Amino acid sequence: MATYFGYNAPFMGGTQRVLGKQEDQRLIKNDLLQLLLTLPGERVHRPTFGTSLRATVFDQFTDGVLRDLRSNIQTAIEAQEPRITNVQVFLQSDKQNHQLGVTITGQMSNDPATDFLLATTVATPGAA
Repeated sequence: MATYFGYNAPFMGGTQRVLGKQEDQRLIKNDLLQLLLTLPGERVHRPTFGTSLRATVFDQFTDGVLRDLRSNIQTAIEAQEPRITNVQVFLQSDKQNHQLGVTITGQMSNDPATDFLLATTVATPGAA
């Protein structure tokens, strides 16, 4: 039985073109993508919500930049997403293809036996 319920962003979809309902891991993955792709200060009344991921894709992927970005993402998830515990963030830089892979792992807080995984790739401006 599902614990968490919510709706798709941008709020249109599903077979009947109405609000598409999401539950548990799918909902959390969608919410994490919103967190990752929002810059701090971009949301009204939530100035600390977001990460520096979108701003960082324009930087060179040096070890220091990736270390700071990883720390920024991990801190944001721990502060903004209580539904996941034991969060670990992994970044994979593919400089040749101008891409950055982001993998987030952890456990569902309501069921620690359930592992959580989100993997996504962000293409940078030089990508074809």
